[in-house]
Amino acid sequence: MPAYRDYSKNKKRRRPSSQHIQLNKEISSSSSLAVVASLVNRNVGRMNIVNCITTLQRSAKLLMKSGNDVADGANVEGNSEDCGGGGGGPDELKRYGSQIHSVEERARELLSTDEEEACRARQVANGIWAIARICRLGHTLPEGLFSSLIRVGMKRMFEFKQQEVSSLLWAFGHMSGFIKNEQRKMVADALGCLDSTLSQAFVSRTTPQGISNTLWAFGRLSADAGFRLPHKMLSIFLSDALVKTEKNQFNAQELSNTIWACAKLSSVSLLSSASPSSPSRLGEGGKPILRAKLEELSSSVLSILKGEIRTQLTKQNLCNSVWSLAKLREAKLLQKLDFSLVGSPLDKEVVKSLCDLNAREATMIAWAYAQDEDGRERVSDIIATFHDSEGLSATQSVMLLWCCAKAQLESTLQIRQAIITIMRNLSAKKMDVQQFSALDVSNLMWALARLDAGMKEIKGNVMDHKSEEGIQSDSKEDKSRTCSTLYCDAKHILVPEAASRASEHIGDSVRSEPNLSSGIGQQMCGQTDVKHIANYVWALAKLGIRHHALEDKAEIIAGLRHEELNARDLANIAWGLAMLKGTSASRKTMENLAKTATFKFHDLNAQELSKFLWAMHKTRVVDKDLEDKASGITKLSFDFPWLSPKSTKVSLDSIPGGGRKLQNTGWNAQI
Repeated sequence: MPAYRDYSKNKKRRRPSSQHIQLNKEISSSSSLAVVASLVNRNVGRMNIVNCITTLQRSAKLLMKSGNDVADGANVEGNSEDCGGGGGGPDELKRYGSQIHSVEERARELLSTDEEEACRARQVANGIWAIARICRLGHTLPEGLFSSLIRVGMKRMFEFKQQEVSSLLWAFGHMSGFIKNEQRKMVADALGCLDSTLSQAFVSRTTPQGISNTLWAFGRLSADAGFRLPHKMLSIFLSDALVKTEKNQFNAQELSNTIWACAKLSSVSLLSSASPSSPSRLGEGGKPILRAKLEELSSSVLSILKGEIRTQLTKQNLCNSVWSLAKLREAKLLQKLDFSLVGSPLDKEVVKSLCDLNAREATMIAWAYAQDEDGRERVSDIIATFHDSEGLSATQSVMLLWCCAKAQLESTLQIRQAIITIMRNLSAKKMDVQQFSALDVSNLMWALARLDAGMKEIKGNVMDHKSEEGIQSDSKEDKSRTCSTLYCDAKHILVPEAASRASEHIGDSVRSEPNLSSGIGQQMCGQTDVKHIANYVWALAKLGIRHHALEDKAEIIAGLRHEELNARDLANIAWGLAMLKGTSASRKTMENLAKTATFKFHDLNAQELSKFLWAMHKTRVVDKDLEDKASGITKLSFDFPWLSPKSTKVSLDSIPGGGRKLQNTGWNAQI
C-alpha cells in the first residue's frame, strides 16, 4: 500500500497559547499520578492535542514506576523481556482510570477537528506508545482514539524520525494480542505504509536499542497469524541488526531481545520456505532471502552470548536466550554455529539459577532442554520440582506435559506420576482449558498424542498412598484404580475440551467447504497458525478421538492455506485427514495438499513422504506429478548377472505407508 503524503505541510500551523505551553510543562514535571489526575480534573476541557498526548505519556511512565510490571502471559514458546524497562501499577490505574479515560475522549474529539493539524508524527508515536503501555495493565483499549492516531500517522508517515518509528512498532507489537479486527487492519495498513517509506539509509541511523525493540515487535507480531510482516522492512532491519552486532554495539538486554526476536521469526512462513507465489523472495542457491539473513544474525548474536557478556544477563534474559537457542536449532537456523546447549557457557549460567527460577522461567528452560538430546536429566529435574507447584498456571502445566512427551520421559515412575497429577489438575479446571490460546491447545493435544501409547501400557501401579509405586492420594476411589485408568479418564475429559476450544479459535465462519479457487480464502481461513491446525488433526487421529466440527474446519483451512504448511505439517495433516475421514476427505483439499507437497518435494524426508503417499492412497486421490517424483526414490531395480537366465532383474517397489507399520513387508519384490 503506498504511503500517504501529507499535503498540509505548507499550511500555517496554529501556535499554541502560553497557557497550553505552561500546562504541558506542569504535566511533564508531575511526580505522581495524583498530581496528573489533579491537573486533568482542572484543565481537561481546555487541553489541546499536545497536552492530551503528554498526559497519556506521563501517566504511562508513572504507572511503570509505581509497581511491578504485569508479566506477559507465559506461553509455551517463552516471552521477551520488555524492551525499554519494567514497572506497572494496576492498582494505580484503577484509582485514576477515569481521569485517563476523560483525556482519551478529549483527544479523540480534538482529532476530529482542525486540531488534527497540531498532531504531528511525534505525538502519534507517543500517543500509541502510551496506549500500549496503559492497556497492558488492563485498561480498556480506546478504540476511537487509537484508530484516529493511526489515521493521522499515515498522513504524517514522511515526518517520522527513527526513534518514533521504533516506538510505534514497539507499541504495535505489544498490542497485537488484544486489538480487534478493525484496528488490526489499520495496523496492517500502517505497516504497509512504513514498508514503502523506509530506506536502508534511514534505518542505519536508528540506535541499537531502537533496532532491538523493532525486531522484538516483529517477533510479537509474527505470533499473530492475522498479520503478514512486510518483507522489505523486515529485511532492512535484519541487515542493520547484523551490522550493529558485528560492531558489538548491542548491550546484554538488546542482545537478549534480538535473539528472542530471531527465534520468534524463525517460524514465519516468509522465512521457512518459498511458495509458488513468492519466487522473487529467493536468494542465491534457492534459499529464501529473509531466512539467510536471520541465520546469519542468529549465529552472530549467539557467538557474542558465548562470551563474557553472558554474565551480564538477568535471569529473565538468560531464560529468553536459552529458549531462543533451542527454538533456532529446532528451525535449523544454526547451521553455521555448532552450539550444544548442555555443557555450553549459557548452560553453566542456567545451572547457577535453577533453584531460583519461577514457574514461567522453569517452563521456558524445560522446553529448551527438551530439544537437546543431552538435556533429559535437566527436564526431568524441573518437572519433578514444578509439576504440582501452586504458582504453575494451566498454560505452564501444558508446557511441562509437552516437555515430558518431547524428551520421552514417561517411562520413569516419577514422571508418570507427575504426568497424571498435571492432567488431573487440568481436567479439574475446565475453565482454564476453555481460555487456552491456539498454541496452548496445539501443545496439549500434541503432548497427549505422543504420551498416549506409553501411558496406556502402565500396569500394576495401583493408586495407594502407602505404595512405593503409587501417587499419593487419600481418596478411596483413587486407591482402587490404576495409573493407566486415571490417565485415560483424564485424557477423555481433556481432549474433547481442547478440541472444542480449537474449533472456537478457527471460528464459526468456516461452516462448509467454499469454492477454493474463488479467492475468498483469506476471509474464510481464520487466524490460527496452520502449524496448530496440522497438530489438531494429527493428534485426533493418533488418539482415535473424533470431533467432527474441528475436523471439518481444519479440512477447509488445509485446502485454503496449503502453501503455508511445511513438510512435516503437510504429511501430518494429510495423514490425519486420511485416518479420520478416509475416502470421505475433501478431494479438493487433498489435491491442493498434493500440489504443495510436489513443490516442496525435496523438503520431505522419507517418513514424511511415506505418510503423505499413504494418505493419498487411503483417500483415493491421485496426483500424477507427485507420483512421478516419488517413483524415482521408491522404485529400485537390480541386475543379478550370475542368475539364470542372465537377463533377470529384480524390481523393488515401495508400499505407501510401509516400513515400521508393516515391519518387513514394506517392499514388494518382482522378478
